[in-house]
Amino acid sequence: MLTCEPPVVVCAPRYGLDHQRDIGLVDLANETFIELNSEWGTRQLIDQNFHDG
Repeated sequence: MLTCEPPVVVCAPRYGLDHQRDIGLVDLANETFIELNSEWGTRQLIDQNFHDG
């Protein structure tokens, strides 16, 4: 492993998530994402977490 960083959510204040320190997948389930390339490992891990719920 070269590095390990937690994922970060960036959103406009109108979404109501801007003051939350911890955001769960349920909070993001119906949001639109600007996503990573589908072949990247990070994207695959995020997709799997959403799938597993």
